[in-house]
Amino acid sequence: MAQSIDHDALRRRYQAERQKRLRPEGNEQYLEPTGRFANLIDDPYTQVVEREAMKLEVEIVVIGGGFAGLSVGAMLTDAGFEDFLILDGAGDVGGVWYWNRYPGAMCD
Repeated sequence: MAQSIDHDALRRRYQAERQKRLRPEGNEQYLEPTGRFANLIDDPYTQVVEREAMKLEVEIVVIGGGFAGLSVGAMLTDAGFEDFLILDGAGDVGGVWYWNRYPGAMCD
């Protein structure tokens, strides 16, 4: 027998958890890596090439090209959507796998 879900209670719980993580300083809470960690913001595999900003209009934007972002892209395609863009801060897709390049690892 399927268990019923109290959707209102679930929403309240997620809202309470979200509130715990919000900070008044917003993005200012994050520190820029400095010293020996300064290079962590650089993509070690792709050289940055300056170019003009792209100006696109798309129906859907997916932020992050890791497993989740790529899976969403596949699901959007399966659902018949064609007008979407997957953005990632790295020079290619793959998320953690792109950055870390574990020798011999294909997937976890």
